Amino acid sequence: MRHERSRQRPLLSATASRSLAALAAAERRSPSALVKELIDDARRRRASTEGDRVNDILDRLHREVTASRSEVLVAVSALYPFMRLLMSYTAFLPRPGEEQEALGEERFRMFVAAVGQLIEARVRGCQRCPDEDDDDDDDDDERKARRPPGLGHGD
Repeated sequence: MRHERSRQRPLLSATASRSLAALAAAERRSPSALVKELIDDARRRRASTEGDRVNDILDRLHREVTASRSEVLVAVSALYPFMRLLMSYTAFLPRPGEEQEALGEERFRMFVAAVGQLIEARVRGCQRCPDEDDDDDDDDDERKARRPPGLGHGD
């Protein structure tokens, strides 16, 4: 089987030409075969380097998407009970007075702070909620006292 070949005449320096001739004589191969092998090796290295670069980019994108996904999951899971509560009680309640609006504002700030703590804990790599580390039950009693009846866990 005959391979189609073309003649190339690269311009090499005298030392590169002598090195190629010496290497070809030592391996008992033609200089053309050595040059072809060098070109093939260079092409393989370049292809693997480009593939590694693409893999690195894809890995970085995967990590970023995973991190943003966990942040969205925390926000959605924190918003779900709030929205459920809001939708179930707002239709039945009269227009709030100033005292109720102030209490609602305080609860909303606490809610936003809790969501911020959850996201911050996820960013730092914690798997538990920030409140799980607290052994201070006074804060929990204070929260339960401010919570309207029937809205708590086990009230």
